[in-house]
Amino acid sequence: MTARRFRYGLEAILATRRWEADAVQRELGDANLALARQQEEVDALRRQLAHTASAAALGASEFANRRRHLLATAADVTVSQGRLRGLERDRDAVAERAVAAAGAVKAFEKDRRAARLRHGAALDVLAAKDADDHWLMHKARERNDGN
Repeated sequence: MTARRFRYGLEAILATRRWEADAVQRELGDANLALARQQEEVDALRRQLAHTASAAALGASEFANRRRHLLATAADVTVSQGRLRGLERDRDAVAERAVAAAGAVKAFEKDRRAARLRHGAALDVLAAKDADDHWLMHKARERNDGN
């Protein structure tokens, strides 16, 4: 007779897929945090640039100093925005991996549910067969007792 308790043969692989999906989710969280920090840096540089650009009447030397500062800050903004775009690309790649990992877990869980249903159906067939055998044995005993 077969085991009555359901055991999913791919349980170890399902667990591994879940761990992988969790790891990718943590990686996605880290990527989002890095992206948020970089966005804060870009915003701070833009505020600094706007503050430096809003000037009253300046002397020639002060104007030259402020212009150098504006150019340096604008270059910093450009570099920071480049890093931001790179982090966005990295985050998007991790997000795609997270979706794929979640899909793999979902597929295994769907297969597990289907296997459990097949197992339940097989148990139902066995129970019906046992009931038929029991009934036939009972009828055979009744006939033998009657003879």
